[in-house]
Amino acid sequence: MTREGYEKLNERVRAVSHSSDILTVLSSGASAVVAVLYVLTLFFLFLSRDLRILMIVCPPLAGFLFISMIRSGLNLKRPYEKYDIVPLIEKNTNGNSFPSRHVFSAFAIGVSFLVISPILSLVCLVCGALIAICRVLSGVHYIMDVVFGAAFGSAISLVFDIIYFVNH
Repeated sequence: MTREGYEKLNERVRAVSHSSDILTVLSSGASAVVAVLYVLTLFFLFLSRDLRILMIVCPPLAGFLFISMIRSGLNLKRPYEKYDIVPLIEKNTNGNSFPSRHVFSAFAIGVSFLVISPILSLVCLVCGALIAICRVLSGVHYIMDVVFGAAFGSAISLVFDIIYFVNH
């Protein structure tokens, strides 16, 4: 998207009453839902000594570490830095725009949950999509940041899921 595109998007979103609060609540709320589901699932898998815990831990962790290295290596500016707009979600970070770790995490966790529950998976994936939309509308990420985060998160977990389902 061009500078003009982001400026127009920012103006349109700002025209909505309480848009900053709405985006913050939606993004934070969706992130919290994913985090709570993740922690509770890990807790119950641990208590039941279910080895599927490895399927829930390994893909998101490996991917998160890899994505963090990519982000710090590229250190790309965020839309609000590049286009000098005020982000609608409070953000003080400089650089590290690509890819979105919030979106990556939601999708990696969501797809990894397929080995546990399709319902939990769907909830996390819907939350991930909501996070992606909020982060773009708020001006803290580019569309490519969230698309790559979602695709990579889904792909890494899907590889592990396929290995699991082939062997079970």
